[in-house]
Amino acid sequence: MNNPENYPVDSNPSLVRNAMVEVHNNGGFPFPLIGNAALAVLAAACQNSIDVQLPLGQTVPVSLLLWTVADSGEGKSPVTDLFSKPIVDFEAEEAKKSEFIKQQFKPSKVAWKLKQKAIEKEIAAAAKKELLTDDAQRLELLKDELQKLTYQLYLHELKKPKMPKMYKLTQADITPAKIARNLYENVPSLFLNSDEGGIMLQGHAMNNLGFLNKCWDGSSFSVERVSSEDFEVNDARITFSIAVQGKLIEEYLKGRGRNARDIGFLPRGFFCFPMSTKGTRFVTSAQQSWPHLEALQARLREILDNDRMEMDAGREGRRVLVFSLEAKERWVRFRNKVEADLVPGGYLSDVSDAASKMANNLARVAALFHFLEGKTGEISEETIVQAIAVCSWYLEEFRRLFSSNMQMPVVQSDALALEQSIATYFYNRPGLVKMKKSALSQYAPSHLRGANNKYRLEAAIAHLSMQGIITIVTELKTHYIMYYANPANPQATYQQPMYQQPAYQSLPMTNYGI
Repeated sequence: MNNPENYPVDSNPSLVRNAMVEVHNNGGFPFPLIGNAALAVLAAACQNSIDVQLPLGQTVPVSLLLWTVADSGEGKSPVTDLFSKPIVDFEAEEAKKSEFIKQQFKPSKVAWKLKQKAIEKEIAAAAKKELLTDDAQRLELLKDELQKLTYQLYLHELKKPKMPKMYKLTQADITPAKIARNLYENVPSLFLNSDEGGIMLQGHAMNNLGFLNKCWDGSSFSVERVSSEDFEVNDARITFSIAVQGKLIEEYLKGRGRNARDIGFLPRGFFCFPMSTKGTRFVTSAQQSWPHLEALQARLREILDNDRMEMDAGREGRRVLVFSLEAKERWVRFRNKVEADLVPGGYLSDVSDAASKMANNLARVAALFHFLEGKTGEISEETIVQAIAVCSWYLEEFRRLFSSNMQMPVVQSDALALEQSIATYFYNRPGLVKMKKSALSQYAPSHLRGANNKYRLEAAIAHLSMQGIITIVTELKTHYIMYYANPANPQATYQQPMYQQPAYQSLPMTNYGI
């Protein structure tokens, strides 16, 4: 199993874990990309069924915001399609049902309108008579008649046929006004999902990030319209899944999205930027099977169907999941550990915006894991430990991508870059135990190649060797490099690669709070 990013696959529930491994083995796609797709669909399927109560008392949604940064051809679309199938199938059936209900609804709506017009006609006639009458006694009778007709119209308005709310989960690039209208008219649960996120980044949906923040938070909001009636959206849920190429997200952050971090939209998200697996995704003539993915799809479909049935039966609110005492203690420990690293100059000080929201995300992920597995009662310590491993990885990934305080001595920076190149070399050559040291002249980072950079390269190699990251062995006068995180290395500890650990810091992020 090739996992150079050390994505916490084993910390996912068995249904998700087995499906992830299956998709990776069958398609060769990077685990972080697969993990984001799985979490997105899990949140979208569950968000209308459950909420979660934080150990401090606040109840929050389980919706998530996920960003996958990957270039064209990395597998964004096929992976999204594989995991989104239960939602797509569910929506197709809902659309058929909606069309049938609309046909039944139409006659009752027409009859209601005809009766409304008849009452309004009587009111108009009574009002006209009132204006033309001078007789006081007659005028009093007309006023009483007009009052009765007005009350009759009021009662008739209360009987106005209402189209049952339908599920319309998946939306592409739509305006904030359209998002709000859909949440108001349909089941208030939305899945903004795009495997070509450049379209979404350039579209109307990203014009009002404050509005999208409210949606993620589950806050209520009012919509004032000029050409139609005002309305209010309450208790809505939105999960975002945006897969975008690196150049496009970079352009977005420099342009329209330059305030996306300041306003708090980016820090709410789970980011991943996995290594490319192109050139290693070889196939065989054997027919692929997907039993584990199909098991996950079946469970997600069951969740959606149960939610529909509960709503049809008149369910008034979502189920609120709570933590066990032991799980609460784990959550508090995680939150306080993160908080301690937010001090000026602290490990997380320059990503404090994302770090301060991670405890909230942790509760959401733990609730999703608990509900997916069909567990009853309180969220267990075991479940939150799994969620901590997942959220710790995403917190470290955010820091890796967005930290502006990654300054370190040159030799450490060189060693960090060199390890990434070595990791990529072994990752693209499954089963290879060692590499020739001389291969670094071709595969080392460009700033460490050539005669002029010989001493910097040797210093970086020495640093990695001192840290136990690599071992230099000599066979028949040829020097080889053995990498400790290479799964093909029989002596490998296969721990988290150094380039994803805090670079030579004393406070490791992995399994924060465990």
